[in-house]
Amino acid sequence: MAIASKGKILIADDEKTFVDALADLLRREGYECQTVPDGLAAAAELNTAHQYDLLIADIRMPGNPDLELIKHLPQIAEGLPVILVTAYPDATSALKSADLPVLSYMIKPVNFPELLNLVRRGIEHSAVFRANREIARRLEAWTSDARMIEQLLAKGASGPEIGPAAFVNLSTRNLLGCLSELDAMWRRLAPHSAGSADANALSEAIDRTMRVFEITGASFQQREAR
Repeated sequence: MAIASKGKILIADDEKTFVDALADLLRREGYECQTVPDGLAAAAELNTAHQYDLLIADIRMPGNPDLELIKHLPQIAEGLPVILVTAYPDATSALKSADLPVLSYMIKPVNFPELLNLVRRGIEHSAVFRANREIARRLEAWTSDARMIEQLLAKGASGPEIGPAAFVNLSTRNLLGCLSELDAMWRRLAPHSAGSADANALSEAIDRTMRVFEITGASFQQREAR
């Protein structure tokens, strides 16, 4: 049985020896890695349908003048965390990176255990960002639908589409959607917390809650149909 990937990482660096060694080490830790040699190739790869969880990028690689790739990252891949690496540290680049969406600034040769901890943090950041964005989208849709029902009721409208069953169905569907996003986020993080009692307890609690909502919604629909 194939082992689930812990996350997908894009490594952008023109130093092939470093890139190959880092990608190999991360793959051994269970991460899926793609490598590109410059900033332009990184931007092109991030614009594809592939969804990355983390970017590890060299500061001085071609196609990244004045950290242009990182500056434009929110427009290319919103919420993607970045670890910057360099063999030529200087105060200017360090100060510039402090104002950008950068998780950490590391000097080559990197300390791999330290990098690995940062990678875990980056993957967690990415998973939480996506779950939060999707839950916010669902809540906006829920609010819009609820306001529509409120307006219809205020006008004296009636019918099954705005009755108790419709309201319960709307609420149940959106609550289940939010819980599904939490469950998906937790499953993405599961490889990092396998065997944890807290992780297992939370996963089971989410599953139980989803089952309760599904049963409640179905029961209410049956009662309304009688």
